[in-house]
Amino acid sequence: PCKNLQSVTRAAAWANGKELPTFFYSLELGTEIKYRSFCNPLSSANCRDRLSSDDADSSYNLLVSVYASASCLAIPTRVRKTQLCSNPKWFNQSIEALTREKYKFHCLCRSAPHNADLKAAYIQSCKKVKTAVRKAICKFEAFIMRSCKLQPKLLFNYINSQKACNDSIKGLLDADGCFQTDGRVIARLLNEHFSSVFSLRDYESVPAMPCRSNTKCVVNLDVFSPD
Repeated sequence: PCKNLQSVTRAAAWANGKELPTFFYSLELGTEIKYRSFCNPLSSANCRDRLSSDDADSSYNLLVSVYASASCLAIPTRVRKTQLCSNPKWFNQSIEALTREKYKFHCLCRSAPHNADLKAAYIQSCKKVKTAVRKAICKFEAFIMRSCKLQPKLLFNYINSQKACNDSIKGLLDADGCFQTDGRVIARLLNEHFSSVFSLRDYESVPAMPCRSNTKCVVNLDVFSPD
């Protein structure tokens, strides 16, 4: 392993103008490795003297431990997320199909970067995805605006989801043009603004409902007695 690593290092240094590169890419691991962090523990381990033991098993275990410690320092660890990100509410099957088509042309363009037809098809696919996403967002926002009068929480949830940082409102301008920063005043201004779209009713002036039947129900109270 040391011989192969040394040959790879020499080739990388020669391609880099006889200078040791800070990073090199590992095809086997598929990740970027810090060369200096990987090489220093191996060079300071003095493998020739420490591996001169007659016991092959102990020498092999020593080499593996030195290589593993160098790998922990040089190779970054990646943590895979077990929980997938949920799609936005405006996402639909049409956007999913167009996204798959875009990814297919992206892979074809990477395999044949000089093919003008594939590049044109990929650009056209990107435009289709952008158009479909824009129309889906507009349609979803129009649905929220139609439903917000009966369900105001839909509007609040959508506004909160669009914020990059879920934080409280710092200040609002009142009807007199004064900038209010008090939380209670801000809550009162928001309540007044969103309640202004609803019509208020005077329940005291509501006429009495006429009796639609002369039948009277008689309840026997003795049924509820403990006896």
